[in-house]
Amino acid sequence: MDDLVYMILGDMTAGNILVMGFAIVLFGATPAAMLLLFGTYSDGMRWLIGLGLVTAMGFVALYIMRMGLAKEAGDSKSRPAQTEYTGELTKLTEAFERAADGYVYSQQVIRERLCDVIISKEAQAREMGEEEITDMLEAGKTGILADAALDGFLRENRRGAKSGVESSVKGKSKERGERFMTDIDGIMDRIEAMT
Repeated sequence: MDDLVYMILGDMTAGNILVMGFAIVLFGATPAAMLLLFGTYSDGMRWLIGLGLVTAMGFVALYIMRMGLAKEAGDSKSRPAQTEYTGELTKLTEAFERAADGYVYSQQVIRERLCDVIISKEAQAREMGEEEITDMLEAGKTGILADAALDGFLRENRRGAKSGVESSVKGKSKERGERFMTDIDGIMDRIEAMT
């Protein structure tokens, strides 16, 4: 019973206990009282009594909800700042950690994401759509990017392109992960330098 009271009203105060007791009596005893009383009154009086009881129940329910909302608002103010997010950036961070450990699939995911960034930045710089840049790549047009290293990286690693990664490589390798991270650091520096 104490858990139920705490869940509905929060901290145990005299006012909360009084309201809870009133609510239990009102919601529990009302149907029995209505059955006993309605037998002695006329139809019009039954309607008035029923309307009064429903109104009283509504006010008690609103009070209980208001108390719960006030408690929840107070809890949110004292809650510490969120430090972990379960969105795209968390997934990307986890992919970088796995790639640094040498997992080939995570490395390819990162390569593809970087290719998306390169295409997006180049499209913005040229004031074109990303689809137009992709169409130029698929048509085999050379020299799309001013940076030859980024141009080659984009051709080898974007989605749908034949990857430079050996598909036969399985599992993980710490050395491969370290080499990958060194290469990716260089690519990321070049991407940052794009205008």
